[in-house]
Amino acid sequence: MEALRLALRGLRWRAGSSAAVLVVSVVAMAGAALGPLYASSASESLVRDALASAPPVTTGVLSRGNIAGQTQFTPNQLAQAVQARAADPRLDPWYGPPTLSLTVLQGSPSIEGRALGVAEVSWYRGQCGGVTIVSGRCPDGPGQAMVSARLLKDSHARLGTTMRLGITSDPRADTVTLVGTYDPTTADPAVWGLAHPDQYSTPSNPDAPDILDEVLVDQATMERSNGDVAAVAFRALNAESVHLGDVPALRATVATVTDITIAPPPIVGAPQISGGPPATLSISGLPDFLDSLQPVLDNVAATSFAVTAQLVLLAWFVLFLVIAATSEERSGEIALAKLRGMTPRSTVAFGLAEPVILLVVALPVGAALAYAADVWLTRRYLVPGTDVTLTPLVGLALLVCLLGGAVAAGLAVRGILTAPVLEQLRRTSGRRARLVRSSAVDAAAVALAAAGIYELNRGGSDSLALLAPGLIALAVGLLAVRALPWLARIEVARTRRSPRLASYLSSRNIARRPSGLRIVVLLSLAVGLAVFAVDGWVVSADNRADLARAQVGAARVLHVHAGSAGQLLAAVEQADPSGTHAMAATQSDNGSGGLLTVDASRLAAVTSWDPGWVHMAPADLAAALHPPQQTDPLPVQGSLTLTATYQGQGEPVLLSVVVRSATGLPSSVTMGVLRRGSHSYTVPLPTCVAAACSLSAFTFTHPIELPATNTVGTVVLGDARDAQGPVDLTAPGQTGWRSGASGLVNRIDSGAVVTSLDGGALHVKIRVEPIADGAIEVADHPLSLPVLQGSNAVKASGAPEGYDVIAGLDGRFTDVQILQTGVLPRLLRSGTMADLPFALAATGTVTDPLDYQVWLSPDAPASIVTDLQASGLSVVREESLDSTQAELDRGGTALALRLFLLAALVALVLGAGTLLANAYVVIRRRAYELAALRAIGAPRSVLVRAARREQVALALTGVVLGAGAGLVAAGIALPPLVDSAGADGPPLWYGPAWLPVLAVVAVILAVLAVVADVGARRTVRRAMPDLLRQVQE
Repeated sequence: MEALRLALRGLRWRAGSSAAVLVVSVVAMAGAALGPLYASSASESLVRDALASAPPVTTGVLSRGNIAGQTQFTPNQLAQAVQARAADPRLDPWYGPPTLSLTVLQGSPSIEGRALGVAEVSWYRGQCGGVTIVSGRCPDGPGQAMVSARLLKDSHARLGTTMRLGITSDPRADTVTLVGTYDPTTADPAVWGLAHPDQYSTPSNPDAPDILDEVLVDQATMERSNGDVAAVAFRALNAESVHLGDVPALRATVATVTDITIAPPPIVGAPQISGGPPATLSISGLPDFLDSLQPVLDNVAATSFAVTAQLVLLAWFVLFLVIAATSEERSGEIALAKLRGMTPRSTVAFGLAEPVILLVVALPVGAALAYAADVWLTRRYLVPGTDVTLTPLVGLALLVCLLGGAVAAGLAVRGILTAPVLEQLRRTSGRRARLVRSSAVDAAAVALAAAGIYELNRGGSDSLALLAPGLIALAVGLLAVRALPWLARIEVARTRRSPRLASYLSSRNIARRPSGLRIVVLLSLAVGLAVFAVDGWVVSADNRADLARAQVGAARVLHVHAGSAGQLLAAVEQADPSGTHAMAATQSDNGSGGLLTVDASRLAAVTSWDPGWVHMAPADLAAALHPPQQTDPLPVQGSLTLTATYQGQGEPVLLSVVVRSATGLPSSVTMGVLRRGSHSYTVPLPTCVAAACSLSAFTFTHPIELPATNTVGTVVLGDARDAQGPVDLTAPGQTGWRSGASGLVNRIDSGAVVTSLDGGALHVKIRVEPIADGAIEVADHPLSLPVLQGSNAVKASGAPEGYDVIAGLDGRFTDVQILQTGVLPRLLRSGTMADLPFALAATGTVTDPLDYQVWLSPDAPASIVTDLQASGLSVVREESLDSTQAELDRGGTALALRLFLLAALVALVLGAGTLLANAYVVIRRRAYELAALRAIGAPRSVLVRAARREQVALALTGVVLGAGAGLVAAGIALPPLVDSAGADGPPLWYGPAWLPVLAVVAVILAVLAVVADVGARRTVRRAMPDLLRQVQE
């Protein structure tokens, strides 16, 4: 207790130096705690963000069963079994309530014997409230059905019509009355789960039936079916309910529920079934998803360890420096304690009491400061709802910092505890404080730095590699400490007899006081971490911004429902006639990396993607992807009438016209068999009534009912008219008509050629062979589609060797001309990008499923979305550059570098604080020396300059060495970090970020210069000659 009482009195007596030690200790504790605190919050944010952005099919639990293979059960029994499995209460903490449905996948609806197509026939629990009813009502009893408004219109039916579902052999159970229509785009996932009723599509094969929107019936109707009924239940993950600590339990629970070897729970309230319940199963992709997330979490943990270790080591070193400085001020007190007969144990307790008390007080204050900082960082940068949790690692880091600080305090006071009493009582003993810098320590630091560099170059993710920035800076600082006194002695010898007294005094103090060199090591380490962190953050942020620009493609991307690509183009043109705010695009999976088609005329004005990533200038994009053609499209509308004069040898030839409708898809209309002589031919064009089509081609083919023989002849096509008036077939010019027809289901390569345009008509020479038809087409699109490809694009499976082809919008192989390769918008280094109008012109049949998109520029007016909706487009979802950038900023690499940035800030505060504290704590000892110089006539201004130069020289050395070490560490450590975050994205920039780095260094130097000046002036102000007559207190 006596030692404690004396320690408290000593703290009060030395309030200034005690406050300095306390502040440094608090910052050290806060830095040690902030690493694991922020790592825990960042890991939770990563988990929550990943789960929230993952598709439901990945994280949800799907339970299902089928009548097929177990026909002894009824659909009702099957539904009860699936419901019992899905409603497992162990999933309740994280999953929403299960959906439930009964479905026949291959229903064949028909009206009055007229087949409508193929459709799923289903009942969903809660379906009446899970979709928007357009007309009529929802089925609420047996024999009732509801279809989509589109299906009712296309089938030319009305409410009250009787329909056969095609799901059971019993006509009475299979017949329903249409009682309502619904909008299939409004289905609520809480009711439909992973299913979606908006299923309409036209198959590529013209002979195959249409795929219809889902037909909805009541539960009783489904339970009467004897078809292959499937019962399905789905539980969606509530990502907001999952926290980092829940992940092990969540993984184990889902693994147990989806384990097919474990018996399902009993069906509550249902009668026992002989032989047991129907076989059901549950599946989920969550365990695999969490496994894929684990490397990112491990990276954050490793970064946390590396940052925390460097901060704790830095804190130990800082505490050693500050406590060593304050201990020299207490040497007289320790000597008096020895003279009074205090035992060695009591003397040690007395010597250590003050720094240990300050460390103990600093621990909770530092922990609270770290907690507050983490709360602020979490709210500002991490996913909303992320918890800030005091994990055991936080306590361990604080304990290690405390114990290490106590050891550092013990090493710091060891000298005054063991020094002779007489030496301690001397005001200026002449004893030179020694820096603990043994060759073994230096060698160990250099060896660890080299090991870290090796790990980084090897591509390892070892924590030692992440410690490399701090180790390199420490190694450089320790080596500088070896060289700096030698350089200072050279300066002493040079200025010994010169009039530059300030330079002589400052260099002599550096040469004779190795304790001052500790500041060099400290600043080298702090500045090295700061430069590495700033350079790494700026470089990484720049690369993330480029990656976001490439991934999204524009400031905003609307994913929309559209009837066709042609409707999409027309709607965008109507909403943005200027062509500077919106662009139509489609994206599809063509089996070779994807196909992105864009309106090239608008791309440069709208996109956030940089054309330089494919080695092109923005101004060249439109001309490259949509080069001028021989002619413009030739419009026709309503019908087509023309005169054909035919002279030929061989079997008759069938004349057809190919038109491309406003949807962008072609259709071939037979005009008739060419008869010798001059005859008029008239055909309606059904797809060209509401809007004009473009005349694509004339084809000359063998009638299928006649034997195929060679036919050679000439045809003159003229006097063409449509519903609007004359059509000038010669408008494209002779070069505007070319041999063949590329935009057909079965492409025609040649067989006909336009020989002249005499008399205002097309003179065509034809040669039709048994295996080769003839055609001429309007040359309004290229034969080979100009494309840009990703640098890692793979050739389409089954593509012919020696040809550049891709799978087009309709899945057929399309000849392409590869302009450049590189990084594409949205597809990155995979796939192909082409012009949408030209890609449609190369389409010969119904397109594959397309993701219709509208790209918007940053300054696009809000009215564009309203105008798009007025044109018949409905927005399904939206992507934005800002949200993608924010998501990338919450990724593992960004979180790791932000943690380094925080560590650098703490390190700089510790460095500047230690420099200032050192100036104030050692002020009394230095004042006696300067007082002696003033007593022999040294000017005050010279002493101020000498003290300032000494501190500036040490600070400048530490800053320059630290900056160099930080840049070296960044050059070595950043490439693997940056590569792992954006390997498939735009070309990576590895820095250095000169402007931010130089700005940080300049600020550090300015702060340190101010600190040095303040310390120098304060020290000289205390250095009065009267101080030499004072006795030891």
